[in-house]
Amino acid sequence: MQFPVPQFTEVEDKIIGPLTVRQFFILLVTAGIIFFSYSLSKDYYVTGAAGFLVGVPGLLLTFGQFNGRPMYSSIIVFLNFLTKPRFFVFHKEAENKKTLEVKDLKQQPVAKPTEPGDDTRSKLKKVAYQLQLREEQEKELLSTKQKITK
Repeated sequence: MQFPVPQFTEVEDKIIGPLTVRQFFILLVTAGIIFFSYSLSKDYYVTGAAGFLVGVPGLLLTFGQFNGRPMYSSIIVFLNFLTKPRFFVFHKEAENKKTLEVKDLKQQPVAKPTEPGDDTRSKLKKVAYQLQLREEQEKELLSTKQKITK
């Protein structure tokens, strides 16, 4: 039997008009703080400053989005990041491991394969020549690595 699978499980229900419960609660707390500042001071300038300092972040928290998610859910993650300890673990390497020394390839002469003659006009031959050089350099590096690790 086939059953329909819910597609939008993270979408919150819009209960109070176009607002979710969390959005309504954030706006209610923001308006309460602004009203409290007005009732304490009875000054429009203080209320305007409080409205700007509290209202703008409240509106951003309510209606803003960060990476396609509501800002209030991102704020919780950010506060957890700031408050919880972070652990940096150092793993000491074993002392008996030998370190690999890489020698400069320019100082060592490399046996060059035969160069193409006067047919250097062909780009394909140039690429094949460069690949052949690289292959020989890699073989030489592998042989020196094996000698060092023994």
